[in-house]
Amino acid sequence: MAIEIRTATDDDWEAMCRADGQAFGFSYTADEMAERRPVHDLGRFRIALDSTQIVATAGSYALDVTLPGSISVPMGGVTWVSTVATHRRQGIMRQTVEAVHDDIDERGEPLATLSASEGGIYEHLGYGLSTRSRATSINTRLASIRPEYRPGPSDVRFLGIDEIIPTVTALWERFRRCRTGEISRSAELHDL
Repeated sequence: MAIEIRTATDDDWEAMCRADGQAFGFSYTADEMAERRPVHDLGRFRIALDSTQIVATAGSYALDVTLPGSISVPMGGVTWVSTVATHRRQGIMRQTVEAVHDDIDERGEPLATLSASEGGIYEHLGYGLSTRSRATSINTRLASIRPEYRPGPSDVRFLGIDEIIPTVTALWERFRRCRTGEISRSAELHDL
């Protein structure tokens, strides 16, 4: 079996979505594929082909990440790592991700990060656990906003449709620069 690894193109988009969905046990609708397409720079994605069938995908997003000291540096945010069940345990995922890492290096991005549902699954590719998440719930019947933080009558308003994304983008950019590990988000991602 000769596997070809190459950069994805627009012509590959629907087949990539089908392969990724198949690997994770779901299907993208035509609307979901169309809605998500603007978020993906396919020049940053690699696909593995067995003949003409896409059997693995991996890519990266061009992001900035905040480091200690509120310094922001470019980062390749590795994503869409998937291999269809018929082609697992053959080293194809490793080859595909390594091709993405090579691309990140060629772009001069000093970091590659990956968020995974299972913390240790990518250790064989050099990734390590960097953080854990915690969910907290607040009983709203027992909690209240301190008086000095309660908005006044004219402090809160509905935004117009053309104000939402620029406002959220500006707020996110201000917030993420104050918190180590937070990443930038494109306007297309805010629009999803």
